[in-house]
Amino acid sequence: MAVKGPRSVMPPINAVLSPDGNTITLHSPENCDRAFVTISGNGTYLTEMVNFTDQTATLDVSDLDCGVYLITVEYENGTIYTGQIEFTE
Repeated sequence: MAVKGPRSVMPPINAVLSPDGNTITLHSPENCDRAFVTISGNGTYLTEMVNFTDQTATLDVSDLDCGVYLITVEYENGTIYTGQIEFTE
């Protein structure tokens, strides 16, 4: 009988929404300079190269409507982190 295990695991990214709901601050578990960030959901698909300073980056999300969005962060070394955020009224 074969032993089953995960083929790959995408660790979570820590994303904090600002009190006014207009920005998300990403806290990187890795020390990196920049990464591709993709936010998808609710009929929207945005990809942007962001710069990290002291392992944090801030994204403007003021144009996103209410709904659930998947956040994918891909670093230059190929590591991928994911997160999810939901905007409600």
